[in-house]
Amino acid sequence: MKKLRIVLPLFLLAVLLFGLAACTGDVFAIYKQAEEKTRSIKTGKQKVCLTFSNEADMGKLGSILKNGKNRSPEAAILYETLNKFKDFRIEYTKQYDVMQDKYISDGYIRFNIYNLEGKLYKDKDSYIIEKLQTPKYVRFTSHELAEEFFKQYDFEGQNLSFNNDITAVLADIADEHITRDSMMSNGRKILSTLEGDIKVKELKITLEGERLKNLKNEFLHALSQNTLVFSELDSDKIADRRIKEMLTAVIRPLEPLSMEYTVFIDANGYIMEKNINLKSKLYYPEIDMEVTKTWNYNSQYWDLNKEQDIQPPKGIDAEGTIDVKTFLELINNISL
Repeated sequence: MKKLRIVLPLFLLAVLLFGLAACTGDVFAIYKQAEEKTRSIKTGKQKVCLTFSNEADMGKLGSILKNGKNRSPEAAILYETLNKFKDFRIEYTKQYDVMQDKYISDGYIRFNIYNLEGKLYKDKDSYIIEKLQTPKYVRFTSHELAEEFFKQYDFEGQNLSFNNDITAVLADIADEHITRDSMMSNGRKILSTLEGDIKVKELKITLEGERLKNLKNEFLHALSQNTLVFSELDSDKIADRRIKEMLTAVIRPLEPLSMEYTVFIDANGYIMEKNINLKSKLYYPEIDMEVTKTWNYNSQYWDLNKEQDIQPPKGIDAEGTIDVKTFLELINNISL
């Protein structure tokens, strides 16, 4: 695991599951109304934290490597990965104004002892990154970012774009499973927020066992049947197939264990906090070991519908910037 980009597919699975939870009934109606009302907010602040951890018998794995038994590239890579990604964390605070199509976020990525810190500023389709393991600022548009990102996966020369329809397909699949008595209300409680303690209603969705396994399998089937990316060239089918293969190779071996989704809604009907925890395990037959993988997503909201002063990072000048191509190359070559 020498390259930063190798961890991306792991989080694609997490994002799919984090974004698609839904259910029916009276409790679900409260949740859907709160989701819609919160999404309609034009100004405010949001704090997001995404963590990923591995749990395994490190003593057994270390002994295998030390004694030379079943020594294989897989064992060495697994040992290195478990050590470096035992404390993986992405955290950022976002200040936004939808009407002006502007936001600025300040955050960091932590890989055990490695830390990447920076700011991201958006003004319509113009973006600026400040100090993410680089000595200069980065300026780019969304088109430039997508173009250079796909080049990292050898899709150079193809004008690729994601197919947003697949999101609706995956959401429908999630609804079919999560509606089966998976949501409950835990009543009211006091929630500590960045604006102080407030009274909230707690709603919780729980998925586990065969229901969660079937959900994963149907996700995989939907990914195989639907277009993920579009291209202006005839080679779009090749690009689509390769991206599907990358996702499938990461998702298929995972055995999901449980998913819990908790949401806290205030007296005005706004979501104040979300917390999603997903656990799965992965078996490595080469060394007869199981690794438990845990993803956790937490999002908090405050300062809603209040005027926000959003300014670009200070010190920006033409001579102090690099393009997104140079930036991605620098990030991609970071040794972890």
